[in-house]
Amino acid sequence: MDPHSSAQDVHRCDLCETAIVHSYCDFCHVNLCKLCIADHISDGYDKHKIVPFRERRSTLIYPKCATHPHKNCDLQCKNCNNIFVCSSCTASETHKGHIFVEVSEVYTTKKNAIADEANKLENLISPTYEEIALDLENQLANLDGGYEKLTTAMSKQGEQWHREIDVIINKMKTEISEIKVKHRDLLQKHLDEIKQTQALIKQTLVAIEELKKSTEVSPTIEYSSKIREFSKLPPKVKITLPTFIPKPLDRGKLYSLVGQITPLSTATEKNVLSLNQPNTSVKELLDEPELVATIHTRYGKLLGVTYLHEDCVWTFGSTKDIKCFNIKGELLHTVSNKSEQRPNAIAVDSDGNLLFIEGTSGTVNKVKNGQTEELIRLRGWSPCNLCVTSNGDLLVTMFSDVFTQYKVVRYSGSTEKHTIQFDDEGKPLYSGNAHIKYITENRNHDICVADSDAGAVVVVNQNGKLIWRYIGHPSVTKKKPLKPVGITTDSQSRVLTADFYNNCIHILDQNGQFLRYIDNCDLEYPLGLCVDNNDNLFVSEHFKGNSATGEGMKLAGLSALSLVAAGDGKDRVDMAHFIKDAHDATSWMVLSLLVNMWNPCVLGGRSPTMARGLFSISREYFTELGTYDPGIDIWGGENLELSFRGDYGHVTDRKKLRERLQCHSFDWFVKNVYPDLFVPGEAIASGEIRSKAKPMCIDSAVDNHNYHKPVNMWPCHNQGGNQYWMLSKNGEIRRDDGCLDYSGGESVIVYPCHGQKGNQEWQYREDNSIYHANTQKCMETSVDGQKLTMKTCTGIDRQIWTWKRKSPSGIIRNN
Repeated sequence: MDPHSSAQDVHRCDLCETAIVHSYCDFCHVNLCKLCIADHISDGYDKHKIVPFRERRSTLIYPKCATHPHKNCDLQCKNCNNIFVCSSCTASETHKGHIFVEVSEVYTTKKNAIADEANKLENLISPTYEEIALDLENQLANLDGGYEKLTTAMSKQGEQWHREIDVIINKMKTEISEIKVKHRDLLQKHLDEIKQTQALIKQTLVAIEELKKSTEVSPTIEYSSKIREFSKLPPKVKITLPTFIPKPLDRGKLYSLVGQITPLSTATEKNVLSLNQPNTSVKELLDEPELVATIHTRYGKLLGVTYLHEDCVWTFGSTKDIKCFNIKGELLHTVSNKSEQRPNAIAVDSDGNLLFIEGTSGTVNKVKNGQTEELIRLRGWSPCNLCVTSNGDLLVTMFSDVFTQYKVVRYSGSTEKHTIQFDDEGKPLYSGNAHIKYITENRNHDICVADSDAGAVVVVNQNGKLIWRYIGHPSVTKKKPLKPVGITTDSQSRVLTADFYNNCIHILDQNGQFLRYIDNCDLEYPLGLCVDNNDNLFVSEHFKGNSATGEGMKLAGLSALSLVAAGDGKDRVDMAHFIKDAHDATSWMVLSLLVNMWNPCVLGGRSPTMARGLFSISREYFTELGTYDPGIDIWGGENLELSFRGDYGHVTDRKKLRERLQCHSFDWFVKNVYPDLFVPGEAIASGEIRSKAKPMCIDSAVDNHNYHKPVNMWPCHNQGGNQYWMLSKNGEIRRDDGCLDYSGGESVIVYPCHGQKGNQEWQYREDNSIYHANTQKCMETSVDGQKLTMKTCTGIDRQIWTWKRKSPSGIIRNN
């Protein structure tokens, strides 16, 4: 309430103390009624200033002038550091030509500023301190409960460990009991055989005694000696008891296996008060993204982009040159790869140095002060993509030289710190192949990988634990499956990934929930993505050599930037989908869609096209014929289909050649050769062969270099390759022309398939064991799951196997 207009308290005159106040002396600060005004100003003091009571304390009290004591300073001289001056001072020589301001104006401005400061202290700053104090008090109040939950969780883990150990011990005891039964049965079997022989010996001795006493000629002469038969003594059976070999307890290793206690982490979140406008920490997406700029990079194919600083980005494409552009499209720097090969990926480290992957040599290189130095060199693995983390580490995606495994490795400088490859169940996190998987780190330290072949964005925490997978969002306009390529994040920890074939960008929140598409900027095959410090998004389009920038998609103030592409900035390259064929080492043909044209990890050279295994044809003529018919659904039908469109010429000479060589007819082939051929589609079981005891699968290459070598176990990766096997109707476990073969001992080897059964005849039995018909033994993994052995069939878990696909008709009933 305004104190000047308050009616709650009646003010009285300070002199008579009875009458209601009417006026106020602004110099003496005294309340006066009408009658007392005359008495107050009659005291001889000439400075009284009587004002209405409502205007009390409105008279400014100016300082006295030091030069002219009889005057008040009602001005300030700006030329003299705003000293107070009176009207006489302004006319003096000292202040001649100076600029003066009225003290009343300065006073009013300052008074308003003080009032504003008081308002902010009272309504903004003080409540904020109260909120911080309350938060700390709440943390203190919840401290005991939080630590109690922590110790409870540890106790539960301990109980779980005890239960698991009890289960393991009981399982081992059961296994020992089973072995004991087998041991007893074997000894009893040999003992029964010995006792049977002993009984025969006793019978023979009785017969001999009778013959010795007998005088009959015929029985004595007809007696057949048994000494040779009984002289073949049975072997002395010595079955060694199984032993239990306890492994030494490593307390440090056990400590790490039980769990991990994260160190005390103190995060001081910077509080910033916005004194001029409301606090808006959550930035919203704009309704419609807009294209705001285009950068012409002059690449035939633009493969990637990464942010440098301010408005500058590095780009790379189908040449050896890595180019730096500003937002205006001006070329600032060019780094040429000395190997004359284009890079596979680029990034910028925390010091602003350019990093790039040299695909041909398998190295990660740094460009510092204009000089290129090798940072990381890999053996047995090929790097594909990389990113720099918030703490300066390097994350590199890479595939194995046999193209079956993929992993993410964290480096500190050149030192490997951590590998991310499998989930908690031992299954691969990423598809195994040679295709690039783009990677980025989110602001919350999650590691995000775009796995195009799996059609998923895979996100793990910094320890490699799977958090979520995004496999696309239902849409009536997005007809093709998600093939995520480039990936980046913004300041709000939102994840953006380029959808190559649907010509759009998916925006997800940090928990993998779909938010929206960017699909209104005429994007064509978007590939690389990056975000600058101002949340501007850069997008490289693969089949254009220019880059475009979009703004207005305010992802937390984020501006969408699309690096649009066309070789010279004029030409437009469109991509069509064709059927392609591929052949493995034994000329099996695989048909698939040509969906990896963007893959810069594997470079092809000029070569003829192989149309099935029967003939080669130039690429140009193959294209002229119209390539493969997308409607082919008969194995081998492409030969007939292509022959209808090609002129096969005169066949007289070829017919004469067949007659001269006495070639068999096709009818003979169908009746005599075809029945013995193995056709992959006729397998009664196929896929990986997984052990029940551990997540390990039978794994081996089948080629001339691996024949006669032992077959081993490897963590199951569900990617086929060396873990793909087929069980034929003849009992062969095979892939292509290589079969699993066992001739004795402990090891199973790979041997060329001969079709004669024998050492290559296997049975998948109803108890899920794999039985070798020739030796009557079963496949068994070693205790650590690393080796494949052959043992007497006992039915333990290490002898139990699961095929990925199987036909019930192919399972053999146990004897």
